[in-house]
Amino acid sequence: MRLTSTAPPPDLPLAAALFLDIDGTLVPFAARPQDVIVANWVVPTLAAVGRALHGALAIVSGRPLGGIDALPSDPSFGSRRCRRAR
Repeated sequence: MRLTSTAPPPDLPLAAALFLDIDGTLVPFAARPQDVIVANWVVPTLAAVGRALHGALAIVSGRPLGGIDALPSDPSFGSRRCRRAR
């Protein structure tokens, strides 16, 4: 399904943080993680969103950190390890 709305999203509170999943949200699912293709709009859009939120942007995944780091990114992105909630 493709979204066609051009309405801007609602404003977030100043203390808000945004958590986005990688697979199936920012990039399409692939049979193997190394086959994922990151669309050209993803990295600059995430960089702009991160700046707008003053860095309060998290990319979450079930992938190992090395698998996330292997995807294209902006140098301003940092990697942080978090324990998986059970």
